[in-house]
Amino acid sequence: MLDLGWSEIAVIAVLALVVIGPKDLPKVLRTVGRWVRKIRAMGGEFQKQMDEVMRETGADEVRKQVNTIARTDIGGKIDKAVDPDGSLGKSLREKPIKAKKTPPPEQAALQEQPKREEGTGAGNPVEESGGDVGTTPKAASAEQQQ
Repeated sequence: MLDLGWSEIAVIAVLALVVIGPKDLPKVLRTVGRWVRKIRAMGGEFQKQMDEVMRETGADEVRKQVNTIARTDIGGKIDKAVDPDGSLGKSLREKPIKAKKTPPPEQAALQEQPKREEGTGAGNPVEESGGDVGTTPKAASAEQQQ
């Protein structure tokens, strides 16, 4: 109850003998014993009343039902409902499915557009001068000189 060992009880007894004195010690111990007896009796009576209240209200049955529900394997029942023969779980354990990497929508849109070479586009002096597409301005001027 209080988790007192023999050494702690001996220390308390010596202190009580010194503080109370040998003359009054038996009276004090009798009084303490009566208090402890009354406290234990009150605790037992309280426990009996609580048990009686539980029986009257049906809380005992509810407690038993809660205990049976707590002991059931809900995860196992869900697994059996989703995968009754176990084939889905077996296939997932054997070969994990590797997801195909898909680029984000922005990259996918860039990949679908045709790639343009460097030096092309609006405002390029090569295209405006009538040079070949994909040639650099130095190469276009060299072609025009020949």
